[in-house]
Amino acid sequence: MIPRSAIGWGIVLFVLLWAHGAEASDLPLPSLERASLKASAELVNTGTSLQEGSLILRIMSPDPGIPALTLEQPVDLGSREARTIDFEPSDFPELLLQHPRLWWPNGLGTPVLYRLEMRFEIKGETSDHEALSFGIREVSSSLTEVDGWTRRDFFINGHKVRLRGGAWIPDMMLNRSREKLQHELSLCRCGALRQSLLAGPGG
Repeated sequence: MIPRSAIGWGIVLFVLLWAHGAEASDLPLPSLERASLKASAELVNTGTSLQEGSLILRIMSPDPGIPALTLEQPVDLGSREARTIDFEPSDFPELLLQHPRLWWPNGLGTPVLYRLEMRFEIKGETSDHEALSFGIREVSSSLTEVDGWTRRDFFINGHKVRLRGGAWIPDMMLNRSREKLQHELSLCRCGALRQSLLAGPGG
C-alpha cells in the first residue's frame, strides 16, 4: 500500500536492481558481418588465505543449433585482494564473432539477446556465479547543421533511427495489474514507439 503522502514524490512503483559484470560489443561499421565482444568481472577474495581457481565464461547463442562458447582463465587471489579479470579478443580470438545476430530497436528488427554466464570455481566447486542477457549493437550520434539549427542524429548499428516516443502516465487511481501493463506495452510496440517517458505517479 502506497501512502497518500508519497504520491508525486518520485518513484513509487516497485524497483528491482541488478549488479553484474560488464560486457561490451564493437561492430566494424559499416560492415555488420562480425562483432568484437569483451567481458569482465571484478573478483574479491574476502578471506585471509590465498584462493586459486578458474573464472569460466560461457556465451549462449540465440540460435539453438549453435553450441555455447566456453572460455576459462586461471586466477589466484591473495588475502583480501580485489581484481578485475577481462576476457578480450586479443587473448581469446573466439570472441570475434562472425555473422552475429544483432539487437535492433522496435520497428527495425528483432531485439536479439545472447545469454552470458560467469562462474568462479575452486577445486571444481562453484564459489560464485552470475548470469545475464545482452544484445550486440552499436549506438552512436552526430551533430548536423540544418538551416542554422543544430540537430543531433542517432544511429543504431550504423542505421539512422527516429527516436519516436511519448509520455506514459500510469493510472492515477493506482489501478494496476500485470495484464494491464502488458497490454499497454503491446500498444507502444504496435505504435512503433522506441522510447517512453514515464510521468505522473510512477515517474
